[in-house]
Order: sequence, then C-alpha cells, then structure tokens
Amino acid sequence: MLSQAAERRHPSMVAGAELGSRVSAAAFERFEGYWSTPRSLLTDSAGALSAALLSLAEGYEQRDAEDAGMFEGGVRAI
Repeated sequence: MLSQAAERRHPSMVAGAELGSRVSAAAFERFEGYWSTPRSLLTDSAGALSAALLSLAEGYEQRDAEDAGMFEGGVRAI
C-alpha cells in the first residue's frame, strides 16, 4: 500500500494549441509563463511532504510489527 502511495505523480501537461482559439492559446501561454515557478515550488514542497509522511508511516508500520511480534508466544492480558 505504501509503495502505491509512493509512486511518482506527474502533473498533466496541456499544450496551448489544444485549447482552441488563438486568444485562448495566448492566454494559456501567458499564464504558463507566470505559473511555472510557483507550480515547481508547490510540487517540490508536496514531494517533500510526501516523503516525510511516508517515512512516518513506515515508522508506525515497524512499531506495529514489533508490537505484534510480542504476542506470538501467546495471548497476554493488557
């Protein structure tokens, strides 16, 4: 399950020519030039957050596996 969550995701790319008219293509190109740097920052930050959360989740899985191993010898009162 964690390996599926860790798969790299890529934002879909749209070419301005696919939007229809020249006006819409020009507007898209202006927006793309403006948004490129913030989008890169956002995706890098999301990637760092994803790595941190995966590391945390793996720690919990390890802890749970160790706790489950303590019960292999039989049932104990808690």
